[in-house]
Amino acid sequence: MSDLSDLPRRNQPIAFNQAGFVSLLLDDGNVQSLMRKSKPYRLELGYTRTMMGFLLFQPAPRHIAMIGLGGGSIPKHCYRQLQDVRITAVEIDPAVIALRDRFYIPPDGERFQVICGDGSAFVAQQLGTLDVLLVDGFDAGGQVPQLCTQAFYDAAYDSLDADGVMVVNVLGADRNFDVYLDRIRHSFKGQVAVSKSEDCDNRIIFAIKGVAYQLPADMLEDRAKTLSRHHQLPLRQPLGNILKSRV
Repeated sequence: MSDLSDLPRRNQPIAFNQAGFVSLLLDDGNVQSLMRKSKPYRLELGYTRTMMGFLLFQPAPRHIAMIGLGGGSIPKHCYRQLQDVRITAVEIDPAVIALRDRFYIPPDGERFQVICGDGSAFVAQQLGTLDVLLVDGFDAGGQVPQLCTQAFYDAAYDSLDADGVMVVNVLGADRNFDVYLDRIRHSFKGQVAVSKSEDCDNRIIFAIKGVAYQLPADMLEDRAKTLSRHHQLPLRQPLGNILKSRV
């Protein structure tokens, strides 16, 4: 999310067109997603590129779930770049889902599905079925309360397979960041690292369930180089932050 304070507040999310871009604006005037019409699968916002750092620990996921559809930037990118992956996006607000065509979000099919529902309830129903869980759920008040409880993070751990990764986007101004981080560390047995977003103050938390957390730095650096070229993503920048924060 990025600030766009010069626009009026609205009660419903809207798709805003300007200079070849489409933005998803939440009811508080914040930009949740940004799409370049000429390159709809490109990740425009830095925090979305940083969240793709999950590839460092799980380079070949089979099932990715995303809590919070927004404009679908990450699900679309994964759908295009990861040909063998199945993607499930869970969005609680039907008004957001109603805008999916404005953001060229693929139709539901064998590899791509959008579910209108509570992300916390969805996660609680998964037991070892997910390779990657991306949590990017916000409302006008910031982090959605049911997506940052100890119970939710415990369920997130259980939802992942043995080599699974959870990634959580947290606003830089969120005063409860340390609380969330402690809860995630408890759920994931301390295997947690943090990276600042590429182009804003958001902080991205990576929680790794399996042995990939302990991979040597040189192996992760080689992987970052390869993945960055293949996916056209700046993964070496978040890796540097991850290595510094890894304990």
